[in-house]
Amino acid sequence: MPKPFLIFCLFLGLAFNSHGQDRSTAHIVHGGSVTLHAHAEGALSFLWFKDGEPVNGFHEERLLVSEAGIYNVMALNGGCESELSDPVEVIIDPAAPDKLVDLQISKKASQPMVLLGSTIDYQLVVLNNSEHTATGITVRDILPPNLQFKEVLSPYTGMANYSPSTREVVWTPGDLPAGKSEELRIRTTANEQGKVENYAEVEAIQTDPDVSNNSATATTDVVALRIPNIFTPNGDGVNDFFEIVGLNLFPENELYVFNRWGAEIYHKKNYQSDWDGHSLNEATYYYVLRIRMENDNWKSFKGYITIKRSDRVN
Repeated sequence: MPKPFLIFCLFLGLAFNSHGQDRSTAHIVHGGSVTLHAHAEGALSFLWFKDGEPVNGFHEERLLVSEAGIYNVMALNGGCESELSDPVEVIIDPAAPDKLVDLQISKKASQPMVLLGSTIDYQLVVLNNSEHTATGITVRDILPPNLQFKEVLSPYTGMANYSPSTREVVWTPGDLPAGKSEELRIRTTANEQGKVENYAEVEAIQTDPDVSNNSATATTDVVALRIPNIFTPNGDGVNDFFEIVGLNLFPENELYVFNRWGAEIYHKKNYQSDWDGHSLNEATYYYVLRIRMENDNWKSFKGYITIKRSDRVN
């Protein structure tokens, strides 16, 4: 197979010079890039090399280059391979002005308030506000201790991995053209009561003149309902009511209480933790509590509550 040859495809206002030198050269600015285009008759794929080492994962005719180095390519056709092409040296010109990009990241939580143990999904959106393509983009989502990582939700562009040691989701979405955006969604579980602040940041190879929009934080309140399994309405002023701690955070709720035969003995909308069992006998009853969440979904809690009237105060 004949030796392949390289064609320069330059963009973003880049220039190259291949005259009067031992090898072809392409000069780019810091943060810029050049596309190398290989051509060989009958080639099925290509193997690219940078400084003598294979560029793993790239086997197409074109290779986008943003790093300095010496590049060659070999054409492949089944069991046949070509000689290496003549080299092309990519040089980053330190005297040229940098290409500037303005990346912006935004972050939203699926709900502003959740119950302990519930799922929180986070949406990250990265936007390129500049006139140039952003390359080498890295997004880091740093999970606080009161969140447990579950999974990265498909679909998404590029690669995303979670590191348990650093508690970071690192996302590399690839190049982002001017005016374009990419999205990533992360699923977590709230494992601790209190305020959850989830922080994310973005960076690229290019200089970003406005770093004020390179980070974002989403805040969620994690609350826990404490539903007792016994109360003692004996008039001593202690534990006289079926008090559900935290229910005041969910004013839209419904409480049903049933006896051992399944008959409804109590029902209250917007329950205020003020039921004292009335004149019911000491016994164990079955309850169903429904609360309306921030996303308009209703969540149900079921269990048993025992009424004990011993040691009544006269």
